[in-house]
Amino acid sequence: MNNQLVTYGAPNFDLDAAIVKILKPNGDEASEIRFNPACTYPEIVIQNNGSTTLSSADIEYYIDGGENVVYTWNGSLEFLQQDTIILPIDDITFWMSGSNTFNANILTANGIQDEYGYNNSYSSSFEDIHVYPEGNTYTIKLITNNYGFQNSYTLEDINGTIILERNNLDNNTIYEDNLQLLAGCYKLNIIDSGDNGLEFWHQPNQQSALRRGNVPR
Repeated sequence: MNNQLVTYGAPNFDLDAAIVKILKPNGDEASEIRFNPACTYPEIVIQNNGSTTLSSADIEYYIDGGENVVYTWNGSLEFLQQDTIILPIDDITFWMSGSNTFNANILTANGIQDEYGYNNSYSSSFEDIHVYPEGNTYTIKLITNNYGFQNSYTLEDINGTIILERNNLDNNTIYEDNLQLLAGCYKLNIIDSGDNGLEFWHQPNQQSALRRGNVPR
């Protein structure tokens, strides 16, 4: 048997804003599977470690060697409360500094410098996204399984605008979409409403016969 007891005393500081996590971009195993690699907006988690309600924070962020951007967050966090912040960027050139290290730093909290600066900064290393030549034709090919109505996909640009969508699909069918995309950041979402993917070893009857026939994916 193993037991742990965690107790808290009064906060050490009146005003103390902290960055406790970088969700994106981040190459660590826990974040990489769900959020990374990515070329969309950075996401960080801040926490109020002070007794005073945190209502605003000026946050500086940049890629090593790239331009600095400052974003002002506004909200209301009590002691130990957290918030996930999506940090805006103008365009994908933000990521093109040639470095794979992202940095975020709280400059001010509630309009002034907070009392503890050692938790104001956070850095993360990340992997590059796949980059493809502009102007080429690319093909998205999806082979549905025996439950095609559960399968769908969307293609989004950096702002989350859907530029291609397929749903209400037939069983055991190959769908192909040929695309010529402008330079930018795109995200392909493959959705299975049954939450068991296109193939699942424990449910072999759902697997597409076309896939078992080694059709190119």
